Amino acid sequence: MRDVLLVVEVAPYLPPVRRSNDRLVQVSLNLADAMREGGESAKGTLSIRALRDSTEKSLVGIDVEDTGPGIDPAMRAKVFEPFFTTKPAGEGTGLGLAICASLVDQAGGSLRDLARVDGGRGALLRVELPEAART
Repeated sequence: MRDVLLVVEVAPYLPPVRRSNDRLVQVSLNLADAMREGGESAKGTLSIRALRDSTEKSLVGIDVEDTGPGIDPAMRAKVFEPFFTTKPAGEGTGLGLAICASLVDQAGGSLRDLARVDGGRGALLRVELPEAART
């Protein structure tokens, strides 16, 4: 895709979630594509962390964090709307995050933008998916 360093951390003993692998890959690729590199560096970092949600034990959280410019606070309410994009004309349709939100919602989960409180640079998105029913 781009000259991006991918960092993946998965907590041990996570349960399976209610979403097919194909759909999770689609969500991950769309979130990665939404990353915009910032600064003069041609290389960015995309971190994906899968963890047990500490507030709701039946959920698995997937944090997606990048080192881009982040999400403009004035745009936060619009980023998951279809056809909304901050990319230059011809470089995006504005459907990536809307599709992600729809796929996650169909699985009974949520996708939200987490405001950075750590002073870090870049965007931080949280996908929360319910555990799959155990058979």
